Amino acid sequence: MTQPAGWEEFGLPIKLNVQEAKLTEEQFMRLCQENPELRIELTAKGELVIMPPTGSKTGLRNSTLTYELVTWAKIDSTGLVFASSTHPCKGSLVTLA
Repeated sequence: MTQPAGWEEFGLPIKLNVQEAKLTEEQFMRLCQENPELRIELTAKGELVIMPPTGSKTGLRNSTLTYELVTWAKIDSTGLVFASSTHPCKGSLVTLA
């Protein structure tokens, strides 16, 4: 999804105090599922944080780092590399002997 016009004008990240709303884990998960284009976090202090999409400078830095890690992992043969946006599913942790 593309950034909305004027996205940078919002003073990102956007932080909303939802402590009084007593947002449950299930409600938070539903909010995230219904808004997959947003990067949403819920802090222990009850703040809902909406993170901005990464820009080109961050994207280039992340791609370069990922490339270096993949190259190292292939040469070393001791690990796997995933993109920073990969969402771990329950029970999907990979362990190496």
